[in-house]
Amino acid sequence: SARNSLPQNKQDNFLLGLFQGHSYPPLVAALLERGAKELNSDSETDIRDMAADFMKKTAKIIKDKPDFEDFFQEHWGDLLRAGFTSVEMYGTTLLGDKKLLGQILQRVAGDLAKHNNSKLLGADALYGIVNSTAAVVAAQPELASNLLGPNRRWIDLLVTSVAHTINEHGTGKIFTKAGVEALFKQSFATFSEHPELIAGDSELGAKLVGGVLKSLAQSDSYAAADLAQTAITAALDTLAANPALIKFDYSELAASFAGTVANLVKTKKISRIEANDILDEAISALVKNPELFLKLEDKLAEGVLEAVFAALGTESNDLVVGAALSQLISEVVSALAKTGKAALKNHPLQELVAQLEAVITAGLKRAQSELGHTLDLPTVPVAIGLLIEAWAKGHVATLDPDNDNFRALFAELSARAAA
Repeated sequence: SARNSLPQNKQDNFLLGLFQGHSYPPLVAALLERGAKELNSDSETDIRDMAADFMKKTAKIIKDKPDFEDFFQEHWGDLLRAGFTSVEMYGTTLLGDKKLLGQILQRVAGDLAKHNNSKLLGADALYGIVNSTAAVVAAQPELASNLLGPNRRWIDLLVTSVAHTINEHGTGKIFTKAGVEALFKQSFATFSEHPELIAGDSELGAKLVGGVLKSLAQSDSYAAADLAQTAITAALDTLAANPALIKFDYSELAASFAGTVANLVKTKKISRIEANDILDEAISALVKNPELFLKLEDKLAEGVLEAVFAALGTESNDLVVGAALSQLISEVVSALAKTGKAALKNHPLQELVAQLEAVITAGLKRAQSELGHTLDLPTVPVAIGLLIEAWAKGHVATLDPDNDNFRALFAELSARAAA
């Protein structure tokens, strides 16, 4: 670090000198070394001045909040490194007359000083908070005064929500502090690439990571840590591709679904590998009608899983194994996304899961007979999805797989699935 590069007899006075505004060369030498070729002399000067000003102003914060001093002494370098990296990533817009980077660092430091939970944050979390904040400001520099103004609490909410999540879930037997921070690091990487997400909801990271961790912790599954990463990755990718999902509390849906899948692993109904495949496929499929599946009191998304596994339990067959299982669940979710309102209209909610189980069971029995005729293994999940669509619309008169009308309908759907 910059402090360690000084002679031993000067190290004790290093931070004091920074607080007094002295721009010691070691302060930014390490920060400038990697990017010196990319910055002109004016930018180097701006970085040095910003760093000294940041340290001087933080000294005033510490005077008011003396409990913050130890944390800051440990992490001031992390904050500055994050700021410098932000300049590399988002350009010198963050420097110059508006001194946006200095404002960002001062706001983050000020908000960190407000809360005791902030002391739980490590280098990765601090880097992510600064970098994500810089991404938002760099994307909308014309709104910087509003984004960084004293009346805007979004940075404060971001800081405190991340710290709270680490405090709540990083001390148990399932998730470690380092593990939770790694999940936030993953989230912040997406936010930096898609600043509109965090601009739309500053607590999105904590809602997603915290929600998934809470749901999986309740399952007490040995696969919880692994499933958390899969669920968060799938949800982040989906949100990045569909930012409008923020208004639907999509994070809550993903978290609830992840908990249900974890319970299936715990009860040995599926393997960890199958669980990861299901989360990856299904969380992406839920985007097709989030409003329908977000009726959390109805537990419709979880009902899909219940119906599928109940149906599979009634049949001893090899039609749905391995990747075909996650595909089947994805097809069922997609079918309900298209026709769910019709299904709810034609079938009372309390009967819907039982009816779904009956439809899937009948479809799998019929698929056994059609295999090698109108159907092959890869198209079985697609045919079941088409059958659910037909049933939801009221086009299935009977669920007897040996009935002539059902056989004719399923043969037609199988041909469509194979087309």
